[in-house]
Amino acid sequence: MSEASSSRRLRTAAYFGRLAASYGSGEYYRKRREAVSAELRRALGGIGRLLDLGCGNGYYLAEFGNLPGCHLAAGGDFSREMLDEARRRLDHARTPALVCCDAMVLPFRSHSWDAIFCSHVLQIVEDVRQCLSEIVRCLSPRGLLIVAGGVGGARGQIGARIGNEWWSELRRMFPRPTRTRSSREPGELRSACESIGFTVEIKEARFMATGADLAEMYRIRWMPLVASAERAAAEQILGRVEHEYGATKIEMTETLLVGSRGSN
Repeated sequence: MSEASSSRRLRTAAYFGRLAASYGSGEYYRKRREAVSAELRRALGGIGRLLDLGCGNGYYLAEFGNLPGCHLAAGGDFSREMLDEARRRLDHARTPALVCCDAMVLPFRSHSWDAIFCSHVLQIVEDVRQCLSEIVRCLSPRGLLIVAGGVGGARGQIGARIGNEWWSELRRMFPRPTRTRSSREPGELRSACESIGFTVEIKEARFMATGADLAEMYRIRWMPLVASAERAAAEQILGRVEHEYGATKIEMTETLLVGSRGSN
């Protein structure tokens, strides 16, 4: 690993570490998780060993213990702050194993997992093919890979309502993690998965959110990263969303790629 690559990953881990206490809170994220979890129950069936790669602060892990047949769940993340928050959040009597790890070099034996779940992880990893190669190595011969996350869902919905000028200003205020490229589209991820032998099925987890949910999501997800001098302006824009569209119901979709290795 190059020094520049290592530095980028550490900066990204620090970026998400700042959000450890709040990431995933609020109605928008709750509704999205419920929709995804319902699809996972249908997709996974009686799965045995499940790894949540990029588990963050543990919101999905808290639900995986209730999946039918799941007798072992674990979480891996590059941010120690996120993992510390996951330990605080999860039921201590049933806390799964939590491992600080790099998605490029997974610290698990080959064929360790029957399913690996990645929520908004493969979209931003530096080398998606290297990450997928490690996932393949760690999956059992008939293992499943489930990739959650589309592009532009909540952002696009807010942008469509407040107009380009205000949307551009809002985006300027909210910093992104340092990385070499923009977030990958589902089509690109599907092609990458198929290129290494997965048969991929696309599923859609649909849920209803309101304008107020979206404004709350931005406050939780992005406001902690906004410079203090710009928070009043950002709040003004989010207040406009709440005032004009707070009660508006908006259908949202979280894309799920379910990759199967078959018998190979």
